[in-house]
Amino acid sequence: MSLTKGDKSASKYNQEPENNDDTEINQTRPTTAASDPKSKWLPAHSDYVAGINTVETCIELVDLYAEGSVNLVIADFGNILLVPKLQAKLKVFKGFSLLKENNLSDLPCAVVACYTDNL
Repeated sequence: MSLTKGDKSASKYNQEPENNDDTEINQTRPTTAASDPKSKWLPAHSDYVAGINTVETCIELVDLYAEGSVNLVIADFGNILLVPKLQAKLKVFKGFSLLKENNLSDLPCAVVACYTDNL
């Protein structure tokens, strides 16, 4: 069977797929504060060297001091695999710096902000 120039229907199935690696990577790449300047999240959220072990329900962005800035509150489980004893801590970050760190008596299941000024 010979193909002519006008017969494009058969030739389109024989073509190799185009290399769309750049568009595929851009579609699957998560947005971070580095790529989105209006984002309130720190770029360190995917940093494996940061040493914070938590789940998504134990992360909260809160205006703790009613000053208009957002603080990151994390319930850190600690390194449970290396140290078998409980070492959970409640950590408060402002920007990239750690403001406060408190020991927790048990593993938390979530972190919730509750404003009591309006009660």
